[in-house]
Parts: sequence; structure tokens; C-alpha cells
Amino acid sequence: MARRKRRITSLGGGSAGLSVGHYARAREWPFVIYERARQWGGNCVTHEWNGFRYDSGAHRVHGADQEVVREINRLMNGNLQVVRSPSFIQTEDARYAFPLDLRDILKNMPIRNLASGIRDLLWARCARNGGVRNFMDLAVRRYGAFFARKFLLDYTEKVWGRPCEQLDQQLAGKRLAGLRPGDLLSELVRKNGASRHMEGDFHYPGGGIGRLMDALAGTCGPENIRLGNAVTRILHDQRRILAIELNGGEQVEVEEVVSTLPMNRCLQMLDPALASKELAGCFHFRTLVLVALFLDKERVMDAASAYFSARDVRFTRACEPRNRCASMSPPGKTSLVVEIPCDRTDPVWMRPDTEIARYVIDTFCQWGWFREAELLGSSVHRMEEAYPVITVDSRRHIAEADQILRQITNLSILGRNGRFSYSSIQDQVHWAKAVVEKLDT
Repeated sequence: MARRKRRITSLGGGSAGLSVGHYARAREWPFVIYERARQWGGNCVTHEWNGFRYDSGAHRVHGADQEVVREINRLMNGNLQVVRSPSFIQTEDARYAFPLDLRDILKNMPIRNLASGIRDLLWARCARNGGVRNFMDLAVRRYGAFFARKFLLDYTEKVWGRPCEQLDQQLAGKRLAGLRPGDLLSELVRKNGASRHMEGDFHYPGGGIGRLMDALAGTCGPENIRLGNAVTRILHDQRRILAIELNGGEQVEVEEVVSTLPMNRCLQMLDPALASKELAGCFHFRTLVLVALFLDKERVMDAASAYFSARDVRFTRACEPRNRCASMSPPGKTSLVVEIPCDRTDPVWMRPDTEIARYVIDTFCQWGWFREAELLGSSVHRMEEAYPVITVDSRRHIAEADQILRQITNLSILGRNGRFSYSSIQDQVHWAKAVVEKLDT
């Protein structure tokens, strides 16, 4: 006799929650997704402005997990495009390929800085004293002190709002590839001059990341997605979750639960409490102000993304949506989407939209990226809980939270903010599949 498939309740309708629904439906598990916003997708949405489309950040799908790529391409009916467009770092003195490439640095960097950088790089690779305790140690060991500070450390501190000595090395992801002294000769003699370290190849859903979220929601079925329903309490008996509370009132009984809620909120909602307020308060998230500029211009840059490392430049990254997909802008026009990470207490979070947009516009005009006369308009969005701030203490806090949550046998944790992990869209899809498959065993 076949075992009855228990209803899966997903807390959150972002990329992770929608992926749970996608795989649950494929395996014929009953499910429901509760999302507090009036739109699915979480922080993965595509906005529109007078014929322009732009994502809530520089979203993309990397190709490391080919099974996930094939599944996303199937969801998109073959409209998952391969994009070959490099990125670069803009510094005070020049533009440099990213990830860093020695040949490019030799070509663009002033000789005095170049000498300091190569000296520190050689010293770092020869010394190798002590262990890697934090992001600072990892960056200096890989790049040397000069290159690390110029290209990465100041940028990283702007993104996460903490000194690099306090940040965990996992924030590097795969970004610290290359720039080994042993690569110098091969870089110099490469015939076509192209760096093998360029992050230029990735996959992108035609029409924007929101189209991928729509495709996931379509496989879930709108009848299984309850928008405008915020989870406010998680009721349990210390062994199983029994019910959830919605919008501070309605209680719904549950069987299997997948939480993609931010780790701190998940811990705070448990009733009765299992975690201390101090532990829940250890999980911090960076907010993000997104500024979109719409331009009467064919193109601004020939790259997928630009990174801004200088401390006196408030924003950290810009992308040009049409360089991912031509249909993201009307013919002959383009846009720039600029990210300003901050905390909710930062002045930039509370400033009027017009002031924030004016700062970004003036900066790019001063650099000569476009003229004021070419500006058609702008739009500003604020995103809460955009990045988990993963410090050197976070592993201990995550392990403590994980031990508490493992007591609850019908609960699985997913999502970047749920797992407090600096992860990507393809990770969410992969993890969701694994969670649903585990229920089948």
C-alpha cells in the first residue's frame, strides 16, 4: 500500500519556495506556498518602466550545475540564453577585468602601483604563515596586500558594512580565482589576450529574472500560492510543527514545513520559544537601495556588470540589462541598474528618492558615462534583507540555530536568508529538489 503523501507548507514564495512547489508538483505531493508580499519571487523580480525591464539586482544563472541549468531551460521553454559578457572593476585610475587578470593589470596599472602589487603578491604566495581566519586573510593571501585592498577589501566592506577582519571567508564564493604568480607567463603569451578568468559566461532568462519566477509559479499553479499572507507564528510541540499563524490571526494546521524565512525571523516566530533573543539577534542582513536610470542611448558599457571599489563612491555595482537580453530596453535605448548596500539606520535608506537618484546621475555624468540630456527618467527601490552579513562568528551561530531547528522533525530550512548562506538561484533550485526527494525516501 502506497504511503500517503503529506501536505508540504512552504513559508515564503521566493526562488526557494517556488522551487519547492515546482518539485512537489512534479512528484505529486500536495503543497501550499504562503508569501507575505503581493507578488511572488521575493528579491528576484523584474520591474518595468515605460517599455524598459530591469531586475532587482544583477541576477543570473551560473552553469556549474548542468542538471539545474537544463531544468531551468525546460521551464523557460528553451528561452534560457547564454550570455558572454565580461565584468570589470572601476577604480580611481583605470578599469580592470574581473575576476582579476595579470595581463590586464600589467596593461592598465601605473608602474609604481604595479610594482607594489606584484611585490606584495609574490610575498603573500611565498610567506603563507598562519591560517586563514577571515575574509581579509583569504584576500591578502591570494592577491597580496596591495591588490587585495585596491580591488576587493574596500569593495567588500562597502557591500557588507563591516571590516573585512570580521567577515567570513565564504563571502568570497568563487571570486578569488586566478591571479597566481605562476600564471603570469601564460597570461603574457596568450595569443588572443583574453583572460581565462573572465566571469563572462552565464545563463539568463529571456525577458528578465521575473520570467523565471513566473515560470516556476506557473508549474506550482496559482491555486497553491497564497499571496499577502505573512507567517507571524510557528506553533510546535518541540518535536513537530503543528500549525502556523497567518497575519497575526488565522491558524493553519501543517504536516511538512519548508521555511525560507530569514533565520532570525524563523527563530523569533517559534512558539514556544526554543532560541534565545540573543541568538536570533546574531543574524543580520544588509538592505539595498536600487537605482535604475533610463537612457536615450544605444549602450553605456560592453560588460555584464561593473564593480566600484573606491571608498568615496557610495554604490558598489551596476549592470546594463540590455547586455543580458536585448529586449530589456526599447530599440536604441538602454538602462543602468545601480546597487547601494546599506543598513536601515543609514541616511541613504531614509533619503528621498530624488536625492538618491541625483547622486548616482551626477556621478556617472562626471565620469562621462552619459550626458544629462540623455536621461529619460529614474526609479528607486528599497529591498530589505538583501544580503546575509556572514561574519567570522556566524558559523557558530548557524550551528547553534541548526541544532535547535533539527529538533523539529517535520521542518526543512531553505533559501539564502533561511540558511544564512551566500548562495545563488541555482543553489535554491538544487536544494529544493533535494528536500522534496528526501520526503520520497
